[in-house]
Amino acid sequence: MIGQAGITDTVIASIKEVLTAHELVKIKALSSTSKTRHEIADQLKKATGAKVVQILGKTLLLYKENKDRRPDKKIILPD
Repeated sequence: MIGQAGITDTVIASIKEVLTAHELVKIKALSSTSKTRHEIADQLKKATGAKVVQILGKTLLLYKENKDRRPDKKIILPD
């Protein structure tokens, strides 16, 4: 969740960790944040190297391929 404190180094590190383990992460932008969901998505995209897959309401979905995952565990996104 992204709240009043915004996007901190700890938040970025946590997102990177989840992306490495799962390739997908869902993030919720709380009403208390001062940035728009598109600003948050853009900042996280730059900070993590992930792709913004979807912005739906206040929820963001990020994807970053993990080349070390087994082929049968990889997520394949449509082009």
